[in-house]
Amino acid sequence: MKITLLSTSDVAGGAAIACLRLAAALDAYGHQVRVLVVEKKSAWPQVIEVSPSRRKADKLLKVFQHVWNKSWLVKSGYDFSANPWWDHNIHSHPAILDAEVLNIHWINHGYLGLDSLQKVFALGKPIFWHMHDFWAFTGGCHYPGSCSNFETGCGDCAALQNRSANDLSRELFLRKQALFKLNPPVLVGASAWLTAEAAKSALVKSTEAQTKHIPNPIDLSYYNPSDRASARTEMGLSPHKKYLLFAAMNAGDPRKGFAQLKRALQSLADDLAPTTELLVAGKADPEIAASLTFKTHLLGGLDQAAMRMAYRAADVFMIPSLEENLPNTILESLACGTPVAGFDAGGIPEMVHSGMNGFLAPVGNSEALAQAVRACLLLEKDVNTIAKSVYHFEASEIATRYTALLLSNR
Repeated sequence: MKITLLSTSDVAGGAAIACLRLAAALDAYGHQVRVLVVEKKSAWPQVIEVSPSRRKADKLLKVFQHVWNKSWLVKSGYDFSANPWWDHNIHSHPAILDAEVLNIHWINHGYLGLDSLQKVFALGKPIFWHMHDFWAFTGGCHYPGSCSNFETGCGDCAALQNRSANDLSRELFLRKQALFKLNPPVLVGASAWLTAEAAKSALVKSTEAQTKHIPNPIDLSYYNPSDRASARTEMGLSPHKKYLLFAAMNAGDPRKGFAQLKRALQSLADDLAPTTELLVAGKADPEIAASLTFKTHLLGGLDQAAMRMAYRAADVFMIPSLEENLPNTILESLACGTPVAGFDAGGIPEMVHSGMNGFLAPVGNSEALAQAVRACLLLEKDVNTIAKSVYHFEASEIATRYTALLLSNR
């Protein structure tokens, strides 16, 4: 089957990584796969950059729109994507025209606006929208928090500086509704939680769109347990310390819960700080290290190989996210045999099972999170047992499930 996947990037961010992993799994299964992106950074030949000549202009315009959105459109603390000022008209691209099936992933930040999507939907090709957040079925927000307006058609959006019953969120919602009526997609949730949320949406209830659940895949031939002492030696870490790992694309994103994690670490400091150190991967302000009682190693942005080494070196991976779908980081950590401590948010409990491969705390409860971290340090499970807990996310199994879904809806 000829399948074209659409993603803003091929490696930048968890959604992009999940898209590329699915593409690789489908390719290995025997499908003819192409990934059409705005920004290509990987060397995989099946990834095609839609408009290489526009790369610099795209980046500049994206920065301008981001600044404008934060200043005039969206309230602080909210993540809302409206139509891009200048997107990509891909409906006549060979990778689109030749495809038997289109698989949409994260297409914000200047890739596809609703006008371009309308032209793609109008081609009449089967569309499977692999959801990494709520954006596919809301009026613009990626995570709605406590808001349930997407269940009734959006409008009166708390994320917008100028909100009303017929505000921008309502306008965008109605335009998506028109798309879904034109060519009803299959909305594929990476977590059962997100799939259930999508089914509540007025977009789904008022159209013939379907919802299905298939998780993100992981390559267990690459992510697997290894000797912890060797990993620490390679990273220049002490073999005599315990290590707690935190990773996020941007630790400053409130949704990632670093403020809650900091309070949890403070309550652990008295008895753990002398023997335990903190590893932080991703974008993080250097002041983070200065504000913590634990000795902290800021690792910066890590490639796949370095991140795998960090999982293998750590005793516990901590994910204090307040809202999440199905984080790749949890799958990667567990596959490497490292238990996970986090909040019981979104799709996280679909991977972390307390007492088996980690421990979870009620969302936002820092003291309970501290106890989850402590319990992980005492967890009497060997690395291979922990790794086996994610075998059903293995890439070939997910490719089999996706193929059955594609064939049943052609």
